[in-house]
Amino acid sequence: MASNNRDVKMTLSVESLGQENITKLEKSLRDLAKEGGASAEEFGHLADEIARLGGQNQALQAVKALADGTEALSKSQVDAQARVSQMAERLDLLTAATVKAKAAEDQAAQALVEGRKAKIDADTALKQLRASYDAAEKKTSEYQTEVSRLVTE
Repeated sequence: MASNNRDVKMTLSVESLGQENITKLEKSLRDLAKEGGASAEEFGHLADEIARLGGQNQALQAVKALADGTEALSKSQVDAQARVSQMAERLDLLTAATVKAKAAEDQAAQALVEGRKAKIDADTALKQLRASYDAAEKKTSEYQTEVSRLVTE
């Protein structure tokens, strides 16, 4: 139980120290172990334990960085999905507007064809009317000439 309590305290301390301070603490404990004395072996074990916890801390920091990265990517994915949905809605609106514009264009093209046909028909009728007037004028002129000739005789 004391070992677990010590591990918990050391783990908490290691996590709050940061990797640079963990390395300094390990070095200090190894220096104490080198000095010898009754506690030298215990200081060596403690330095080994600190080194192990430091390695765990690096792994924990890497996992935390991965978790943060995953969370950021997840948020980016949600944002991208929202933008894709908005673009799909815009595309639907533009598609509907394009269909309406195409129908209006088709109507305008049909009206143009009908207008050209009507113009051709009107031009033909006008030519026929001119020809009729020309013929009537010619007959009127001939009639006047004949009347004048008859009156003078």
